[in-house]
Amino acid sequence: MEEMMNNPMVKEMMNNPDMMKQAMDMMNGGQGAAGGQPPDMQNLMKNPSMSNLMSNPAMLSQAVGMLKSNPAMMEMMQKQMPGVDQATMVKGLEWLASLAGYYAKTRNFLNNKFVQLCLILVVISIVFYFFGR
Repeated sequence: MEEMMNNPMVKEMMNNPDMMKQAMDMMNGGQGAAGGQPPDMQNLMKNPSMSNLMSNPAMLSQAVGMLKSNPAMMEMMQKQMPGVDQATMVKGLEWLASLAGYYAKTRNFLNNKFVQLCLILVVISIVFYFFGR
């Protein structure tokens, strides 16, 4: 954590009041449609894995929005990765955020007991149709 706070790019971000407000909103649960919950953010910070990142699409979308709306972050990203076009990187992150949203909706849909029952009945019907002759 100390290494991250001493990073010149982090210090540069902390000098931007808009960026700090957006970061605080994200850490505190956000506002409106952006709203990841603080425990989710804390879990992500403790265990930064792809599954944890994909399980919170609202926070991911908010982070991409924060990146797009802040020219200082875009400049910092260009300094950190000089060979990568920022627009391409942002498009890729937007795509990942939308994919995370679709993944969450699909997971919620398939976790519904009624949907699971219907899928099992469809599979059983198909098995009986092909093997019941």
